[in-house]
Amino acid sequence: MKLKLIIIALIAVAALSGSAVGQTDEPVDPEELNEDPEACETIDENTAICEVNLDGTQAELVIDSEINQRITLTDGMGIMEGGEINRDRRTITEGRNRVTFGVTVHRGDAAVSVDTGDVLYGQIIREQQSLLDQPVTTSDVQAGALGGAASVAVVFLVLVYRAVRGKDEQPERVA
Repeated sequence: MKLKLIIIALIAVAALSGSAVGQTDEPVDPEELNEDPEACETIDENTAICEVNLDGTQAELVIDSEINQRITLTDGMGIMEGGEINRDRRTITEGRNRVTFGVTVHRGDAAVSVDTGDVLYGQIIREQQSLLDQPVTTSDVQAGALGGAASVAVVFLVLVYRAVRGKDEQPERVA
C-alpha cells in the first residue's frame, strides 16, 4: 500500500513539475506563420499565384497578373499514370484571374506547372485529408498540452482516491 502511494506521489511530482516542451517566451512573428490569406507566391515580376484549391480532379488557381499575357498550364502528376499529359494555353488579363484546370490526383496529391514564357513554376496541391486544415499554430499545441495534462490529472486523482479508500487491490464484492 505504501509503495503504491510513493509511486503515485513520484508520478504526480514529475507530472506537475515538468515544463511544456516547445513553448517559448519569445514573440512569434505573424509573417513566419504565413497567416495572411492574401499572400501570393511570386512566379515572376508580372505573375503570382494567390490561391490554389483541388476539387476532385479539377484544380482551381487564382493568378494575379500585372499585364495581359499567355500562360501554359501543365498537369504535373500526369507522368505518374503515363500517357498523354494534359496541357492548356490560356490568356490571362491584368488583375486577378480564376483558372480551372483538369489534373491527375496521385495518392492525394496533384500538381500544376505554370509557364509564363520566362519562368516554369511548379505548384503542388494537396487534398485536405487531415483534421486540421491549416498549419498547426502555437495555440493548437497549447490546447493539446492542456487537454493531455487534464486527462493525466483526472487519472491521478482517481488512483489516489482509490488508494486512500483501500479499493485498489481486489474488486468489491456486492452480494
